[in-house]
Amino acid sequence: MSVEIGDLEQYVLKILQPERRETNGTGFFCHPDGYILTCYHVIEPHLNAGENDVNVIYRDKEHQARICEEYSIKDADIAVLKLVRPLTSSELKYLLLDTHKRWDVGDEIYSFGYPEGYFSKPGIPIYGSVGGPTKVEGASVIQITGLDLSNVDNGYSGAPVLNLRNKKVIGLINARYQPMQAFFVPLTELLKRWQELRVFHDVFKEIRSKLAKEAQKGLEGKLGESRFIPLRLECGTVPVRREVEVVMKRGAREWSAHGRKWKDFDLKKLTSFSRSYILSSPVGTGKTTFLYWLATQLTDTDTDTDTVPIFMPCAEFERINPRNWNELREHLTLFLKLKYGFLEEDIKDFFDIYFRDGKIFFLFDGLDQIKGDDYTGLLNTIFKIIALTRNRVIISSRPSAVIPLESERGLPFLRLKPFSSEDIKLYFGDNYEQARSISRFAPDLIRVPMLAFMTKTLIREGEAKNIFNRADIYARFLEYVIYQHEPNRPLVTDVQLIEGVKEALKRISFDALNLKEPQIQKISINLPVIEDLNREFGINIKALTKFGLVNLILEMGDIIQHSLFFTHQSFQEFLAAQYISEDSKRLEAVINEMWSPKWREVIKFLAGIRGQEIVEKIYPQDNDNEDDIIHSRLFLAAECLAEVREVRGELKEEINQKLKELIRIEPFRLTAIPALGFLGDITSLKSLLGDLDWRVRAATVEALAKLEDKVPEEAIKDIAARLRDDNRYVRAVAVEALVELEDRVPGEAIKDIAGWLRDDDWDVREAAVEALAVFKDRLPEEVIKDIAGRLQDDDREVRESAYRTLKIFYESGIPLPGRRNRSLKFRFFSRR
Repeated sequence: MSVEIGDLEQYVLKILQPERRETNGTGFFCHPDGYILTCYHVIEPHLNAGENDVNVIYRDKEHQARICEEYSIKDADIAVLKLVRPLTSSELKYLLLDTHKRWDVGDEIYSFGYPEGYFSKPGIPIYGSVGGPTKVEGASVIQITGLDLSNVDNGYSGAPVLNLRNKKVIGLINARYQPMQAFFVPLTELLKRWQELRVFHDVFKEIRSKLAKEAQKGLEGKLGESRFIPLRLECGTVPVRREVEVVMKRGAREWSAHGRKWKDFDLKKLTSFSRSYILSSPVGTGKTTFLYWLATQLTDTDTDTDTVPIFMPCAEFERINPRNWNELREHLTLFLKLKYGFLEEDIKDFFDIYFRDGKIFFLFDGLDQIKGDDYTGLLNTIFKIIALTRNRVIISSRPSAVIPLESERGLPFLRLKPFSSEDIKLYFGDNYEQARSISRFAPDLIRVPMLAFMTKTLIREGEAKNIFNRADIYARFLEYVIYQHEPNRPLVTDVQLIEGVKEALKRISFDALNLKEPQIQKISINLPVIEDLNREFGINIKALTKFGLVNLILEMGDIIQHSLFFTHQSFQEFLAAQYISEDSKRLEAVINEMWSPKWREVIKFLAGIRGQEIVEKIYPQDNDNEDDIIHSRLFLAAECLAEVREVRGELKEEINQKLKELIRIEPFRLTAIPALGFLGDITSLKSLLGDLDWRVRAATVEALAKLEDKVPEEAIKDIAARLRDDNRYVRAVAVEALVELEDRVPGEAIKDIAGWLRDDDWDVREAAVEALAVFKDRLPEEVIKDIAGRLQDDDREVRESAYRTLKIFYESGIPLPGRRNRSLKFRFFSRR
């Protein structure tokens, strides 16, 4: 609602004198329930006469209003009245108030009031500028300068003062000092006293609620009918004494640890510190869902956070290419203006104030999905925009796109941990055992959120038989989605249409990835293949969006455009793999470009679809010389073998043997170890736990942990023994591994860990405390007492670890020992 000066007369009214039909002052409506604002000195004659009712004239009709003493403030010269008989919304017009003091000295203002005297005298509009603060008869007021008030008298008191820029009331005319100067009383004291009025007029709160709505809509789109289980976060920092590591070229290495030391990360720290983070996690781990969920938490009206989350795909940021905050704000402003109808100045002020105060949390999603490959350049642009502010940033990406940033000490990495055993049990409920059975060949089917969602859906629908790898579950799930659809969409029974859409989506997925500047997840409807499909087969945009795999989205920016958006990036990659699999020429072309990041997941899906053939194309057994100097083909082949249902002949053994040879050669050791993990070679991995190189020991522990149920008890004990390793990073990795294997760690190993609480080495004590937090439900009382005793440890790191572990126990309802329990309870809620 924008009020121009020519319209202002429709919002103001005349305050009549007691017992006389003469104007004593001006007022205006500030609420649809008939509340009126005016100056206190205007209605003071009524109070002196013992009257609480005041006669007012609005649109040439006389009404009775009652003084609201609970809201009126004499010292601030502000009075509140309310109509005795309310008017309808068509009869009453009210003005909007500025609740955020969005005015400054020099701002242009305008007003409209009625002169003192006979009530039929016409009103007078005026213009002026905001001056400095002063006091008049004890009341704090603001000067209005640049006026010609020679024809205005005392009846003008109580008239609204509006900021010409944003059309909001900033105060009430208080007094005229001389023909060229007057004063207004600001709304500050009124809004302090009358909180409901402040909330009603708080346009910033309304804008924030719309951003919350956008976040909730995004989260629901990702989750469907499933519940959200918040994943645990870890934070990775560059070790102080980091060993020199050879970084291989992109496509040959994707180590999600990024050579960093990882520790559990409290979500509260995201809103407590003004920092930038990289959220690096593999495909399907729930990065986008997590960011949407985080946005909903930041705008939750039940919390006291006053943070504004801005969710934006990195590809969209790349497209608009803002060079500074003003350009980014213009894009955000246009979106909210077009979609929700907010005034442009309100939106700009909202973003500028929150940006200035460091209360914006930027959530940029999918760095690896930008069209170009200058990932670092885009990150630098983002960081440049928020430089020297206290605003926060999370940028999500698959690991491959952020490898160049691994050594940046000032940039902490985050990663989402897969579902823990407790999470899996909670998520699958009564179907837990069946889910475990399905995942025996591929543990990630129940640990990675996207795969777990598909597994759960197929179990529920009775479609989960004969699933042996990742490709199986994608194929089965996509068939289910296309044929069964979602409950809120009508069932499509036209088999020819369904089959046509399936084939169309495969081709669109491939063509979008095959571009020189690939379109990943978000695909322009102007892609030539879309028009071809419509012309040749009658498959149009409406048909493509019937089945839930893609949605039609409207981007409101400098250029308004429509795009198709896959509900998950991996759906596009799997459909592209299906399309490639159907044609030998396409297959050969993609294999020849195997080092391009856009094909990496596609090729792994191809291995799951076509089997051993893909691995043989990547790593031909009869021509070992085809591999490059850093053995890129060998490592990719090992990764793809993990996707294959069944391996025939000696291929697996040959690759395995070659990897074991590379374990002894720098710089290939650290890449060969996870590759051995893909092949499930537990014997070779177990032999490396005692290697002299700490990096080898750490990588081995990580590789074994990913094998979960396949890891024998003796190997688990060996992993637990690494808690006494002489390298701190290895100890931290061992703690992480025990988290993954928690259900299978034998009681004897837990007892050994508890014994290390008294080790002479503080690093060992710290690792033991952190590891025991994993087994909170399996610890005897004396061990919990020993952990509590570490609160008095000589080393600060051990004390902090003990505090975190005991907090976990407390929040899980585990009794803490004796009197210390009460003191801990106090500290848990008071420590910051």
